[in-house]
Amino acid sequence: MNLSFLGKLTANFLYTTKLLQCYSWTTNGKRGRANVMYCTPANFMFGVKAYNKPLEDICDKRSIIRHYGYTLVEVKPHDREAIFDVKNVKGELVEKKTMKVCHT
Repeated sequence: MNLSFLGKLTANFLYTTKLLQCYSWTTNGKRGRANVMYCTPANFMFGVKAYNKPLEDICDKRSIIRHYGYTLVEVKPHDREAIFDVKNVKGELVEKKTMKVCHT
């Protein structure tokens, strides 16, 4: 897939039931242009506590941005946008955030 027309990329990876992969970015040399984000409605990275620290370390090493308290509420495929409800640690809605994505 040729993504050169997009310029700087943003990828959102969500804690969902489906596996999302952008493996070709690394193999095709596109990873350096991509902002990779992991968004989850939880206040932690992973449901198994023992894995959180190692996963956080991997994210730090690979410059993966984490967003906690982000719940995906809408996808606008034609506009290439993902809309999130953002909540604080108390579960209170703080804002709605729209992010541009390269694919949905």
